[in-house]
Amino acid sequence: MKDGTARLMKSAGPARIRRAVPTSVMTGSRLHLLRSMVLIVGLLLTGTAQSQVPVRFAVIGDFGWAGPPAQDVSDLIHGWNPDFIITVGDNNYPIGEAATIDQNIGQYYHDFIFPYKGVYGPGASVNRFFPSLGNHDWFTPDAQGP
Repeated sequence: MKDGTARLMKSAGPARIRRAVPTSVMTGSRLHLLRSMVLIVGLLLTGTAQSQVPVRFAVIGDFGWAGPPAQDVSDLIHGWNPDFIITVGDNNYPIGEAATIDQNIGQYYHDFIFPYKGVYGPGASVNRFFPSLGNHDWFTPDAQGP
């Protein structure tokens, strides 16, 4: 695809991404990062439990760098109205510092996080954000899990 054209990707199962993300705004490694985010975000899945109630969730990774691409991904996910979000790592660039968690994650997903203690708005009444840690989340000296 040419730079500037929108991407429309089909995910596994019946769900489809209905909003495309333009790539012309990024170049080099940041463009690669955006494309990685979009590919992983494309894994919105719809399933059914025994009760036949649909369950929607988003799976994202390599997303934790604040800026317009992160906002685009967040807007895409919020448009799906998922029941919860799972991350597959590299949530908080560049090195997983506590000082950057709210800027890189909280401002986009605070409404899924409980308890949310940041400055970007109210959190969720129940946790709907389940992160897995990647190497960038552990680069900070003396990194510790929650």
